[in-house]
Amino acid sequence: THGDLLVRCHQMELTYNPKGEVVTLTANGNVVVTRSGTRAEAHRAKLAAKQGVLVLEGDPILVQGENRLAGQRITVHLKDNRIDITEARGTFKLGSGATP
Repeated sequence: THGDLLVRCHQMELTYNPKGEVVTLTANGNVVVTRSGTRAEAHRAKLAAKQGVLVLEGDPILVQGENRLAGQRITVHLKDNRIDITEARGTFKLGSGATP
């Protein structure tokens, strides 16, 4: 865990600064990341802790409720809740008040 972020995988490598704080987290093999009801899966993930940037690669997918996003690379900016997706594709359930 790192704050409200939970990371599960086959192999994980962490680097720390002299204060004992996590600087980077590198996860490999069946990576599953959860945070606030959102789940991400990928073959690889790397977290730059100070910047609050999580990069998912290797068939990454992001799931929140019935919404699913996939791409070649998913970059999650944890501090401002922003997501960048390379070659994005996905499905979304529109609210009852939405119009096409």
